Amino acid sequence: MIQFQLTAQDWVDASRLHHRWTLNTWLVRGAGVGMLAAAGVLFLSNDNLPAIMELVGASFISLPVTFWVVLPALYLLSLPMRAKQLFRQTRAAGDLTAVSWDEDSITFAADAWHQKSRWQDFVNRREDRKLFLLYINALQYRIIPKRAFNDTSVASAFGDLVQSKVRRK
Repeated sequence: MIQFQLTAQDWVDASRLHHRWTLNTWLVRGAGVGMLAAAGVLFLSNDNLPAIMELVGASFISLPVTFWVVLPALYLLSLPMRAKQLFRQTRAAGDLTAVSWDEDSITFAADAWHQKSRWQDFVNRREDRKLFLLYINALQYRIIPKRAFNDTSVASAFGDLVQSKVRRK
Protein backbone atom coordinates (compact mmCIF):
# COMPACT_ATOMS: atom_id res chain seq x y z
CA MET A 1 0.00 0.00 0.00
CA ILE A 2 1.10 3.54 -0.75
CA GLN A 3 -0.24 6.93 0.33
CA PHE A 4 0.07 10.28 -1.38
CA GLN A 5 -1.48 13.67 -1.86
CA LEU A 6 -1.74 14.86 -5.42
CA THR A 7 -0.49 18.35 -6.15
CA ALA A 8 -1.36 20.81 -8.89
CA GLN A 9 1.98 19.92 -10.49
CA ASP A 10 0.96 16.24 -10.56
CA TRP A 11 -2.16 17.29 -12.49
CA VAL A 12 -0.02 19.34 -14.90
CA ASP A 13 2.34 16.39 -15.43
CA ALA A 14 -0.61 14.02 -15.91
CA SER A 15 -2.21 16.36 -18.42
CA ARG A 16 1.02 16.54 -20.40
CA LEU A 17 1.37 12.76 -20.35
CA HIS A 18 -2.26 12.31 -21.39
CA HIS A 19 -1.89 14.70 -24.34
CA ARG A 20 1.54 13.49 -25.46
CA TRP A 21 1.59 12.45 -29.08
CA THR A 22 3.07 9.15 -30.06
CA LEU A 23 5.69 8.81 -32.78
CA ASN A 24 3.05 7.46 -35.18
CA THR A 25 0.87 10.52 -34.61
CA TRP A 26 3.79 12.81 -35.38
CA LEU A 27 4.66 10.86 -38.52
CA VAL A 28 1.09 10.82 -39.86
CA ARG A 29 0.48 14.49 -39.16
CA GLY A 30 3.92 15.42 -40.42
CA ALA A 31 3.34 13.55 -43.65
CA GLY A 32 0.01 15.32 -44.14
CA VAL A 33 1.55 18.72 -43.53
CA GLY A 34 4.45 17.88 -45.79
CA MET A 35 2.17 16.86 -48.65
CA LEU A 36 0.04 20.00 -48.37
CA ALA A 37 3.08 22.25 -48.15
CA ALA A 38 4.67 20.50 -51.16
CA ALA A 39 1.44 20.98 -53.14
CA GLY A 40 1.52 24.66 -52.16
CA VAL A 41 5.11 25.02 -53.36
CA LEU A 42 4.18 23.36 -56.67
CA PHE A 43 1.27 25.76 -57.13
CA LEU A 44 3.46 28.78 -56.37
CA SER A 45 6.30 27.64 -58.63
CA ASN A 46 4.07 27.27 -61.72
CA ASP A 47 3.94 30.62 -63.54
CA ASN A 48 1.17 29.50 -65.91
CA LEU A 49 -1.55 29.24 -63.25
CA PRO A 50 -4.12 31.99 -62.65
CA ALA A 51 -3.72 34.30 -59.66
CA ILE A 52 -6.36 32.47 -57.65
CA MET A 53 -4.20 29.35 -57.76
CA GLU A 54 -1.35 31.32 -56.19
CA LEU A 55 -3.68 32.05 -53.30
CA VAL A 56 -4.52 28.34 -53.09
CA GLY A 57 -0.81 27.51 -53.10
CA ALA A 58 -0.11 30.01 -50.34
CA SER A 59 -2.95 28.60 -48.23
CA PHE A 60 -1.62 25.07 -48.76
CA ILE A 61 1.58 26.25 -47.10
CA SER A 62 0.20 28.49 -44.35
CA LEU A 63 -2.89 26.55 -43.19
CA PRO A 64 -1.06 23.31 -42.36
CA VAL A 65 1.57 25.25 -40.46
CA THR A 66 -1.18 27.04 -38.53
CA PHE A 67 -3.15 23.90 -37.72
CA TRP A 68 -0.18 21.63 -37.07
CA VAL A 69 2.28 23.97 -35.36
CA VAL A 70 0.63 27.13 -34.02
CA LEU A 71 -2.63 25.75 -32.61
CA PRO A 72 -1.03 22.73 -30.89
CA ALA A 73 1.67 25.01 -29.45
CA LEU A 74 -0.99 27.31 -27.99
CA TYR A 75 -2.88 24.29 -26.68
CA LEU A 76 0.22 22.83 -25.01
CA LEU A 77 1.07 26.21 -23.50
CA SER A 78 -2.42 26.42 -22.00
CA LEU A 79 -2.29 22.91 -20.49
CA PRO A 80 -0.56 23.91 -17.23
CA MET A 81 -3.04 26.72 -16.57
CA ARG A 82 -6.02 24.47 -17.32
CA ALA A 83 -4.69 21.59 -15.20
CA LYS A 84 -4.08 23.90 -12.22
CA GLN A 85 -7.56 25.37 -12.61
CA LEU A 86 -9.13 21.89 -12.64
CA PHE A 87 -7.09 20.91 -9.58
CA ARG A 88 -8.43 23.94 -7.68
CA GLN A 89 -12.02 23.17 -8.77
CA THR A 90 -11.90 19.51 -7.73
CA ARG A 91 -12.71 19.30 -4.04
CA ALA A 92 -11.00 15.99 -3.28
CA ALA A 93 -8.01 16.50 -5.60
CA GLY A 94 -5.48 17.12 -2.86
CA ASP A 95 -6.87 14.66 -0.30
CA LEU A 96 -4.62 12.03 1.19
CA THR A 97 -5.18 8.93 -0.95
CA ALA A 98 -4.27 5.36 -0.09
CA VAL A 99 -3.75 2.89 -2.90
CA SER A 100 -3.53 -0.86 -2.43
CA TRP A 101 -3.45 -3.59 -5.04
CA ASP A 102 -3.22 -7.31 -5.63
CA GLU A 103 -3.27 -9.59 -8.67
CA ASP A 104 -6.98 -9.00 -9.28
CA SER A 105 -7.74 -5.38 -8.41
CA ILE A 106 -6.59 -1.97 -7.27
CA THR A 107 -8.25 0.12 -4.56
CA PHE A 108 -8.15 3.88 -4.16
CA ALA A 109 -9.38 5.26 -0.83
CA ALA A 110 -9.63 8.83 0.45
CA ASP A 111 -11.88 10.54 3.00
CA ALA A 112 -14.39 11.66 0.37
CA TRP A 113 -14.34 8.69 -2.00
CA HIS A 114 -13.46 5.03 -2.47
CA GLN A 115 -12.97 3.01 -5.65
CA LYS A 116 -12.11 -0.63 -6.13
CA SER A 117 -11.53 -1.67 -9.74
CA ARG A 118 -10.54 -4.90 -11.39
CA TRP A 119 -7.44 -4.49 -13.54
CA GLN A 120 -9.40 -5.42 -16.67
CA ASP A 121 -11.77 -2.48 -16.01
CA PHE A 122 -9.03 -0.07 -17.08
CA VAL A 123 -9.01 0.65 -20.80
CA ASN A 124 -5.50 2.06 -21.13
CA ARG A 125 -2.35 2.96 -19.26
CA ARG A 126 0.45 5.44 -19.63
CA GLU A 127 3.66 5.91 -17.73
CA ASP A 128 6.58 8.29 -17.65
CA ARG A 129 9.35 8.98 -15.15
CA LYS A 130 6.96 10.77 -12.75
CA LEU A 131 3.55 9.09 -13.03
CA PHE A 132 1.37 6.13 -13.78
CA LEU A 133 -1.97 6.91 -15.44
CA LEU A 134 -4.68 4.25 -15.32
CA TYR A 135 -7.54 5.05 -17.68
CA ILE A 136 -11.15 4.51 -16.63
CA ASN A 137 -12.22 5.59 -20.14
CA ALA A 138 -10.63 7.52 -23.00
CA LEU A 139 -10.66 10.82 -21.08
CA GLN A 140 -10.62 9.96 -17.37
CA TYR A 141 -7.70 8.45 -15.53
CA ARG A 142 -6.37 7.80 -12.06
CA ILE A 143 -3.03 9.41 -11.27
CA ILE A 144 -0.44 7.54 -9.24
CA PRO A 145 2.75 9.55 -8.67
CA LYS A 146 5.93 7.51 -8.57
CA ARG A 147 7.20 9.66 -5.67
CA ALA A 148 4.64 7.84 -3.50
CA PHE A 149 6.70 4.66 -3.71
CA ASN A 150 9.37 4.75 -1.00
CA ASP A 151 11.20 1.84 -2.58
CA THR A 152 12.11 1.75 -6.26
CA SER A 153 11.72 -2.04 -6.31
CA VAL A 154 8.07 -1.66 -5.20
CA ALA A 155 7.52 0.96 -7.92
CA SER A 156 9.11 -1.35 -10.48
CA ALA A 157 7.01 -4.32 -9.37
CA PHE A 158 3.88 -2.18 -9.52
CA GLY A 159 4.83 -1.02 -13.04
CA ASP A 160 5.35 -4.63 -14.13
CA LEU A 161 1.95 -5.59 -12.71
CA VAL A 162 0.25 -2.69 -14.49
CA GLN A 163 1.96 -3.67 -17.75
CA SER A 164 0.81 -7.26 -17.44
CA LYS A 165 -2.77 -6.45 -16.40
CA VAL A 166 -3.74 -3.31 -18.33
CA ARG A 167 -3.53 -3.30 -22.11
CA ARG A 168 -2.02 -0.26 -23.77
CA LYS A 169 -3.73 1.51 -26.62
